[in-house]
Amino acid sequence: MGTAAPGSRSTGWPEAVIAPSRFYRERALAAGVPPERVHLIPHGVEIPDGPPARPSGGYGPGRGLPADTWLTLGWCRGRKRSPG
Repeated sequence: MGTAAPGSRSTGWPEAVIAPSRFYRERALAAGVPPERVHLIPHGVEIPDGPPARPSGGYGPGRGLPADTWLTLGWCRGRKRSPG
């Protein structure tokens, strides 16, 4: 018989396993998945050390506003006051 194709039922393992953390990578390895098939790709968002530099022309012109315009983003959720 020939060699089984990667990810086929004959090998018993998928072609690749994506682990979102080291914990799950180690679990896959402990379960017997070959290391070359386990890929650590963390999910989440990288947070910069500080705010991005302000564009030299300001924030407004790219949005059809004057150069000295400040943009403020916010979020508000209404809450009912409890009686009493």
